[in-house]
Amino acid sequence: MSLPVITTGDRVGVCRQVAQLALDCLGPGGRLKALQAAPDTPASVLTSTSGPLFQGIRADSAFKQLLFSGTAVAQHAEFGDGGLMSITLASRLIQAVLERCRSRRELYEASATLELIGNRLLDALSHGAEGLARIPCTSLSQYLALTRGVLVPKLSRVLDAEELEHLVLTVTEAFVSSLPSSAPAEGPAAGGSAAAGSRVMVHCLRGAAVADSRVLQGVLLQAADLPEEALDLLGMAAGGEAEEEAAAESVEVGVLLLACSLDTHRNQYNSADVGGGAGAAPARGVALVEEQREELAPGEAEAAELDGLVASLEPLLEPGRNIRLVACQKGIHPAAQEWLLARGVVPCQRLGAARLAALATLAGCAPLETLLGAPSARNLADIGYSRLQMQSVVISGQQLVYMLPAGSTVQAAGPITTLLLGCTSDAVADHLRPNAEAALKLLKATMLQDPVAIKGAGMAEQRAP
Repeated sequence: MSLPVITTGDRVGVCRQVAQLALDCLGPGGRLKALQAAPDTPASVLTSTSGPLFQGIRADSAFKQLLFSGTAVAQHAEFGDGGLMSITLASRLIQAVLERCRSRRELYEASATLELIGNRLLDALSHGAEGLARIPCTSLSQYLALTRGVLVPKLSRVLDAEELEHLVLTVTEAFVSSLPSSAPAEGPAAGGSAAAGSRVMVHCLRGAAVADSRVLQGVLLQAADLPEEALDLLGMAAGGEAEEEAAAESVEVGVLLLACSLDTHRNQYNSADVGGGAGAAPARGVALVEEQREELAPGEAEAAELDGLVASLEPLLEPGRNIRLVACQKGIHPAAQEWLLARGVVPCQRLGAARLAALATLAGCAPLETLLGAPSARNLADIGYSRLQMQSVVISGQQLVYMLPAGSTVQAAGPITTLLLGCTSDAVADHLRPNAEAALKLLKATMLQDPVAIKGAGMAEQRAP
């Protein structure tokens, strides 16, 4: 068979044609879309940059068989097989030129083949339906596929195949575990309402192997972030390995959640204004100190502020509530920490907004925004006070405090899940954490999307026979 004469201009034209096919597969907002199939269909999700493109698709035609060795990257899911073929066609061109064309003759053959396939595909897709309803992502295999689509392209050079697959399974398990246990109401927004309540905290366990990554319910705190006497004050024995955590006894304690700072203005470690964020009222006694600041020596002003903090905290720690832990989003002055420890209360500072919000969800109450106000008013609303189950565990040689909601606590949202990532070094953590969070964000965003009709390529295969 004589080969057609293909010039450089012809090859450029083919590349532009293939690029346009790929652009036609872009969904709303210009994001790359791929198949999101129903569980009872033979199709699945485009996932890999190196392996077979289609998981579970029967190669019942020569055209599909041709596409089996192609490569592409998919991070979002919406389109059908036709859209996948368009994306694959673009990747096939790159693959043929860079990997398979070892001579000028092979380059010509590849260009001619791609041009022929492009023409046929354009003709097939031009007769597609006007719109295609979004197919919900509901099965575990689809969650795994979406997670692979994010992690494999980013981490294939950092982790080996076994570590990467373990990470894919762990990230997907964390997302599924964070969904509410009760099925949402039927309807278009059912999946979105389920995903809206999911919350996954990502925790890097440095010095551990990737194979040690796991999913735990609740919120984890490193024991190193707590005072040395914290475990004794909380009545917890040193925990065993994580595999034995189910048999270990947990302790139910009262917890005070604070979104404000328990620090003074003059403390060199102070991270925020005392009493809350911008516009928040200061603690009782602080306002008076502010007025007298110019009249007092530096040491006297700080001592007066500390006295005000203690005066504000003391009525909140009434014995009847059994407050054993004060969890603060911001900093706690060292002197205030010593005062709390002397009363048998463990201070936990600088949790940050995300971890405090997770604890608030576990506790079923909102944190106190300021210490100013009468305690009796807060007693009525029960804001900032709750009870949590706490337990000490050892995972990969590191002591952690494991926190779960108490039996009487009613959570306003879905369960809180912690994704524990084993990271051998800080460099590995810098790779694993952002990509794991990106995969979790994609999974949640996929479920939050409302059913829509999408126009463009990738619909011909959905027509009724």
